[in-house]
Amino acid sequence: ADFIQKLAGALPKLIEFVASPVLREHPVWGQAIPYHVPAYGTGASLGHCIRPDVLLTADGPKICELDFVASGRGYLLAGLGPQQQAEVLEVFAQWYRQMGVSRVLYATATTTTCREETELFSQLLRDYCGLDIRAGNIDTCEEADLQDTFIDRLSYRSEMSLPEEKRSLTGLNVATAEPYLDSKAIFAMVHDGSLTKVLEAGLGKETVEFLRSAFPQTQLVRRIKSEKEMGRLAGERAKWVLKNSDVETNHSWGCRGTAVGANYNEVKFFEALKGEGSLGGKDTGYNPILQRWHGSRDFWQIWDGVVKGVYQRTGLIQTGKPQDPKTFCNATREVGARIGFYFLVVRGSGECLTTPYGDLVLRQDRLIHGASDAICLPVQSY
Repeated sequence: ADFIQKLAGALPKLIEFVASPVLREHPVWGQAIPYHVPAYGTGASLGHCIRPDVLLTADGPKICELDFVASGRGYLLAGLGPQQQAEVLEVFAQWYRQMGVSRVLYATATTTTCREETELFSQLLRDYCGLDIRAGNIDTCEEADLQDTFIDRLSYRSEMSLPEEKRSLTGLNVATAEPYLDSKAIFAMVHDGSLTKVLEAGLGKETVEFLRSAFPQTQLVRRIKSEKEMGRLAGERAKWVLKNSDVETNHSWGCRGTAVGANYNEVKFFEALKGEGSLGGKDTGYNPILQRWHGSRDFWQIWDGVVKGVYQRTGLIQTGKPQDPKTFCNATREVGARIGFYFLVVRGSGECLTTPYGDLVLRQDRLIHGASDAICLPVQSY
């Protein structure tokens, strides 16, 4: 709970700093962070719904991703009772109201795979809070129906079927209109020692110290000075993860462009650092980052507790995505854990609301995410 409170205080400051001319005009970070990717809608975002993916490690919570286009709201609600659902929904209703929003389209695109949960979230928010919200495919909506509507975006350009010139949704009010905020290069920027004074001036010393503790040590691969240094890093590859820091591609979000060093041999990892090969078919993109590996603590007791019925898992609501049989058996390997609470930032006031419940994702794999072989269940922040 203390970690969540500190992160809620830090995120609005971080967003404003990343959006500022100070960083845009920086000779390194103005290029490394993908400011060139076209924005959505017209004007700056009114706000953001962010789900930081937090690993539960022996060294404390470590944020492995800041997801600004985060699915899972309906998934979380599906695992909660009526009173708990109401507590979560009221936070979202308050967020919309504080942004001055009265009509919402919770928008997926043609190939987005989580439409069922957007419909559940929207239905419950209408029922509990009386908000004018609907879920829909942005590709098939009539333009006239989108006027005076807040587009709560849950899709990327690569998932849309609209003509290219219409994919920016020009003229509309879009949440997280700035795709660059989803770039994992921001982790490397926070850890840039030469930027410390600038960061402290923009964020405050305590916030910088907190973010550097919460974010795993990260650097841009293209700033590694020599092949000798790359060779050293390849030799200790089990300590590192290679990640895609692009945005708006099919390989830049989630685990799709993430390669855990321990899964590959030294030669392959060295070639990947030099940009001369891929790791297991992972596309690490135009400007990859190297991030310190933090393994989760072992949560096998919680896993086995779910299997025995002590804890109630969240039922999958995505059609055609059944649970892997291993999730109904006791753990046979170490069980990693990741938590995801929702942080709702209002840009005008700088306030950040947080949901009292989030998802705990358990998986017997080094990469912990909501795959079919993972167990998910709701947890509460005290």
